[in-house]
Amino acid sequence: MRLIQKLFRPCLMIALICLLGCSCQGTKLAPEISEPKLRFDATQFVKQQVSGGGRKLPVRAYLNLPYVENPNDPEHQVLNLYVPDAYYNGVGVGAFNSVTAPILVIYSAPDYLPTLPVNWDEKPKTQEGQPDLLGLALSKGYIVVSPAVRGRTSPKGKAPAPVVDLKAVIRYLRFNDPYIAGDGQKIILTGVGRGAGLVAVVGASGDHPDYSRELESLGAAPASDEIFAILAYCPIMNLEHADAAYEWQFAGIEEYPKQNSSPLPMNDPKAPLEKLTAEQRLLSTKLKEMFPSYVNSLKLTDPQGRSLTLNDQGEGTFKEYLIAQFIDSAQQTLKKKKNLDPVAWLKIEGGMVQSLDYSVYIRELGRLRPPPAFDAFDQSTPENELFGNEMIPKRHFTPLGAHYGLPKGAKTAEEQTVRLMNPMNYLGQPNSKVAPHWRIRHGSRDREAPSAIPLVFSLALKNRKIDVDFAFAWNQGHTGFYDLDELFRWLEQISKLPLQDQK
Repeated sequence: MRLIQKLFRPCLMIALICLLGCSCQGTKLAPEISEPKLRFDATQFVKQQVSGGGRKLPVRAYLNLPYVENPNDPEHQVLNLYVPDAYYNGVGVGAFNSVTAPILVIYSAPDYLPTLPVNWDEKPKTQEGQPDLLGLALSKGYIVVSPAVRGRTSPKGKAPAPVVDLKAVIRYLRFNDPYIAGDGQKIILTGVGRGAGLVAVVGASGDHPDYSRELESLGAAPASDEIFAILAYCPIMNLEHADAAYEWQFAGIEEYPKQNSSPLPMNDPKAPLEKLTAEQRLLSTKLKEMFPSYVNSLKLTDPQGRSLTLNDQGEGTFKEYLIAQFIDSAQQTLKKKKNLDPVAWLKIEGGMVQSLDYSVYIRELGRLRPPPAFDAFDQSTPENELFGNEMIPKRHFTPLGAHYGLPKGAKTAEEQTVRLMNPMNYLGQPNSKVAPHWRIRHGSRDREAPSAIPLVFSLALKNRKIDVDFAFAWNQGHTGFYDLDELFRWLEQISKLPLQDQK
């Protein structure tokens, strides 16, 4: 029946479903659709040629499809969907066919900004590597979706709007699964940096009622928003604890790139430096001291069952485990490259990485910004703008920011709004469907996001028996999609697993 659904035209499918008298509950057949704007029409496409895998691939592009019935920002609540044309001729592509192809949703907005969907013919300037990812995915047989999503610079794009929009995208795809080529039960969502933090929220909170009111007000499709797999590169997330994690990593480093004073980017090692003030040094120490109690409250364990904790000085088995992950990353790179660029903080003997001096590594890496790194006292970060509302463009979102921040007495984001943006809050909840597969990467040269945060999240997932492929990417900074060959091998492996084996 599923093959018939994918091959017949939508009008014939509707007639067939009516004859069979099928229901949408617990079945892959089409639901009874009362929202004509949300019904996918497979006949409304344009032909495009997409470059991917070293060749030109004919695709059918379905452009500017509204994914909610009642958009409050119509320009940023549409999606583009790309399907290999071969699927409409009964021909497979790569490891997949028109029934088995996973659906890859590429969320490309940086820093919580509004984003428009990628239109291949317009050669868009999106986040580095994203168009190549789109083309390569299509050449390997994936259905690719590029959504427009609201963002922080719009009054309607404040938290939790980006998460709600991504959930609405997933619901649209699952709702229209009988009409769209590919497997609507195998939707993969990817993001980089702050975008990775947002997709992690979507992946951790599938079908959670916390988001129902927003989704219903927008007229999202009546379907599940559960995700099959999440690809997260250098995620900035867990914002309630990110400032403490940043100072646990960088406390004692008193210089950072001077902002808005040089044509050089902040990541350039030649950028002029500024020193922390006495007040900022005290704040750094205070934030660092807050992190151990948070880590210890999570009751994390390593794969051998050893408890991962920190003492009051920030030392302990959690830090040892983090360092071991860096050493493993260096060792894996050494196996591939046969050699590594010499660094003062890494000891290699006999072709094996023996040790890593973490304090020397951190000094060489250097901090990127003063404390607090995310809930800035002057409300200058993307996070401050994300947690604004329609009346107040920027707000604090932590108790520390609320107490010390400017302007004095300013209102802070509601506790529930902050909660909605943290994937940690939805792990282990009985009414949350957590994605069964995760691939998380964080660069060893990343100084924009604290390395402990994605490690904490990956451990929290693993401790709940969820499939996680986590690694520190050697010598990579705050970026993503640098390992596409490995990425697609992993995707093909999990995509071929029977669905009953996913949980």
